[in-house]
Amino acid sequence: MSGSVIEAATTSKLMANTTNKPPVSAPRPGGFLTLAGQLVLLAAVMELFRVGQDRGPDMSIPYLCYTAFGLFAVHYWLPMRWKEPFWVAASLAAAFVWLDWRVASGLVVAAAGFFAVIRSPLGYWWKTGLIATAFAGVTYLTLHPVGTRNLFQAVLGITPPQALWVMFGSIFMCRMIVYLHDLKHMKGQPPLLGFLAYFFLLPNYIFPLMPVVDYNTMRLGYQRRDIHEVAQKGIHWMARGVMQLIFYRIAFHLRDAVLAEGVHSAGSLVYYMLLTFLLYTRVSGQFHLTIGMLHLFGYDLPETNRKYMLSSSFTDYWRRVNIYWKDFMVKVVYFPVFFRLRKSGQLRAKIVGTLAVFLVTWALHSYQFFWLRGSVLLHPVDTAFWCLFGILVTANIWWEHRREMMGKRAPRPRWWKTALSTVGTMSVIITLWTLWEAPSFAAFFDLLAWWN
Repeated sequence: MSGSVIEAATTSKLMANTTNKPPVSAPRPGGFLTLAGQLVLLAAVMELFRVGQDRGPDMSIPYLCYTAFGLFAVHYWLPMRWKEPFWVAASLAAAFVWLDWRVASGLVVAAAGFFAVIRSPLGYWWKTGLIATAFAGVTYLTLHPVGTRNLFQAVLGITPPQALWVMFGSIFMCRMIVYLHDLKHMKGQPPLLGFLAYFFLLPNYIFPLMPVVDYNTMRLGYQRRDIHEVAQKGIHWMARGVMQLIFYRIAFHLRDAVLAEGVHSAGSLVYYMLLTFLLYTRVSGQFHLTIGMLHLFGYDLPETNRKYMLSSSFTDYWRRVNIYWKDFMVKVVYFPVFFRLRKSGQLRAKIVGTLAVFLVTWALHSYQFFWLRGSVLLHPVDTAFWCLFGILVTANIWWEHRREMMGKRAPRPRWWKTALSTVGTMSVIITLWTLWEAPSFAAFFDLLAWWN
């Protein structure tokens, strides 16, 4: 499936690199001091530039990092059999320290209920139906806050805070879809430790918007390589994340300055649109930071974003900008559709699979917005963004398939052709992104018509 929008090589590469070779993870004082010294320097940079300190001292990014660094200093020296239990226990304890006790208790009760269903003797589709029903019930409760508060007060004597629904959706919404998909192919009973390690990720309490970690990839990558190599890679990614978060603050303030002065020329319009697109560095920075942090505890996970500002086509951008979401869509949407339709033609299967991916992506982003903000995102601008992006990627798929059918090998592009392709692709992406960020179509077209 060369040229496919959803190139699912990440997991296969990880599986190829995770052989049965036993990990070389014996603690070494020199190796520990090297890693710890880098973490201290990273913490100093975060303090110097006040990275992520806009939500109070107890919910800041440095607070999360200091906690993780301290846990790493203990985790590193533990025997192998105690490492993951320690990490899971610390993550559960952090829920009660950082979150309201009612929120933490609700999450633990929900997890216990889900796991009881998963370990029950019921058939797979019965389990899936029960969990889907539970999500529907929680969705109903979220949509009726007054009645929900009265119900909880009458039955349990407590009032659930809004943060309970936010964290419930953040932890269980997408990862439960992945888990249930993998459960269908899981041999034996699902382990409790793996279940808890997957859902109760320490950074999730500070970052409700988390990359959709794949369960199989997480389990396959756990302690499969020397911890010094894995942790070092994680520190590199954390440093990259911190740099992107610093860059986000700069872009944010520059964009505010442009808004204050007003867009009154073609140059200021381009400048404003570029700064609007660069606000995504906040998301990519947080993703690098959180996944890099998991590396400190032995989870050798793939990269979250890969040089997406250098994308030379729309499919290339889709593959790079949010790798975890792309792999998530490959797994649960694209492959099922593609393999069901491929007998009727490769091109048809690719196009229908790709369109299905963008339809589900739009729906899940709206649903994700519901959990994080309390209302479903059904805005015309948001719908237009995903429709246009999906059409562009699908057209790219058709063009690549057409070249394959004509037997034309893509020649090695000259540097200037690659540069032009990258500039053209990113110009369209930046324009679409500005549309996505606009409050309405009228506001977007008013922005473009700056000369009026």
